[in-house]
Amino acid sequence: MPNRVKPSRSWVANYVPTVLDANELAINWQDAKAYSKNPSTGQIVSITLGGGGGSSSIVEVATASALPATGVSGGTLYVVADVGRVYRFDSSGVYVAIGPQ
Repeated sequence: MPNRVKPSRSWVANYVPTVLDANELAINWQDAKAYSKNPSTGQIVSITLGGGGGSSSIVEVATASALPATGVSGGTLYVVADVGRVYRFDSSGVYVAIGPQ
């Protein structure tokens, strides 16, 4: 069975998680930030989206069938809650899973 990303959420401003499990993605909706655990060091790190000052966002949907027909490529992550997977919308027009498969 493939690994799944385990999303956790917060709506508290300036909250940074101190403990994350392997494959857990913490999303702070208030600050529009995402966090993950560096598997090599065990440190909690902020995930930068968009790069180069571009906009970034995280969209959470209940199921894969709820993903928008056309996503936003570059800087946007799509979290599918029922399977705990994270996707990005590729410039070729398809959703691509990121992280552990």
